[in-house]
Amino acid sequence: MIDTVKPESLVVPPKAQTLAIHHGLAIAAPARVDVIRTNRLRKSNIGSGNEVAKLIIGDHLEALAVWLKLSEESGRTSPGISRIEVAYRRNGR
Repeated sequence: MIDTVKPESLVVPPKAQTLAIHHGLAIAAPARVDVIRTNRLRKSNIGSGNEVAKLIIGDHLEALAVWLKLSEESGRTSPGISRIEVAYRRNGR
């Protein structure tokens, strides 16, 4: 996975996941992490439009841009992967 996706993409987790899916790697959640109860409340992560929410949205927009670019480069006008296939890859084979 590291050779295929490259370590620098791990800085933006949704981007790394997008690259992994694009390259046909199996995607699975090995564990569940409760980020709600364990994270300390700060001014930067509470309320509507907070900095953390903006970061998360930005990360996902970056991942979407990568997917669209890769799709365009491969000659596909749409992702070409069904929701069933996405769920299959996400939930393990």
